[in-house]
Amino acid sequence: MTDLGEFEDRCQVTDAFYELNWDRDVEPNNDFNVAVKPGSREMARPKFVVLYIHGWHHGADPNAGDLFEFKKLISGLAEVNPERQVTGLYVSWNANSNIPLWHYLDFWQKGSVADRIAASGNVTSFISAASEIIARSKPGGRFITIGHSFGARILMASTAQSALVATQKAHPGRPGGIYKQIESISQTAIFLNPAFEAVYFTPLASFNRLEEKFAPQQKPVLLTIATNNDWSTRYAFPLGQWLAWKTAGKEVSTLGNYADFETHKLTRGSSSSCEGIYRVAALTESFHKDDVCLRRTQGFAHNPFMVVRTNAEILSGHNGIWDPKFSQWLFSYIEELGKQLPPKDKSE
Repeated sequence: MTDLGEFEDRCQVTDAFYELNWDRDVEPNNDFNVAVKPGSREMARPKFVVLYIHGWHHGADPNAGDLFEFKKLISGLAEVNPERQVTGLYVSWNANSNIPLWHYLDFWQKGSVADRIAASGNVTSFISAASEIIARSKPGGRFITIGHSFGARILMASTAQSALVATQKAHPGRPGGIYKQIESISQTAIFLNPAFEAVYFTPLASFNRLEEKFAPQQKPVLLTIATNNDWSTRYAFPLGQWLAWKTAGKEVSTLGNYADFETHKLTRGSSSSCEGIYRVAALTESFHKDDVCLRRTQGFAHNPFMVVRTNAEILSGHNGIWDPKFSQWLFSYIEELGKQLPPKDKSE
């Protein structure tokens, strides 16, 4: 993406859609130019697609950094999901500066770039198109989006409205009712050490009510994970907000650092002690892998809008998302999301 929120090379977007859409039905006399294999509909497998938007000080170097690590994530998912077409979509933008010293002082300037990219609507358009391709394909296709730092800021601005619409459409229509299963354009959006204000989450927090309940089969729609030793979001971000004369608590704090919205803890723990407060088995309530335990500590059961707090033992620092302890747990959680979501019924 350019600093204006435009696609640097529109052909890359088309190529990405071809990677997803190769098994579609072909109109013989009026179709766009993409190779479709004979019998492709019979060969088609459910799609498992993960999209990633990198954050501050990262880019698209295929041999290092986020793109290198993301490729390993996708390869690992493909290896353990041979029955699915696993595809990775990587969204890059100008999040780094080559100017000495300024490289460490451009936090707020890059935040403005992220906002322009989100405001352009092109990321929303890209995510929506990918989501529709997956929805129209063989039942069982799933779509997970991930954003880190300012990449999470772009992702939040690009998907939050869809999540709100989907939740309102799933509302039971009466007090005491149970929501239908919520399906946003990104079935699960994951935000890692997100660099956006807690106030962005306020409309989603309003669904945490006694009046209605979420369905037991509901899967996470929005999952934020932030660590307590993230210098960038815990100290630099509030300082920048104060310098811009923003002083309200929800403006000064990022979502991951705003205690009132916290719903889960991610800590070391045994499987026997890894239960949410409601003691029910669901990915919105708890998940254990090796000695890392996610568990609900606040809020109502099966609420799909999750704000998770962790510590340096699991996720160390702003850029520690690819450290083995955390990345292995996240890999397992994403894999489980892909397994547990039920097949789509095309008649719906």
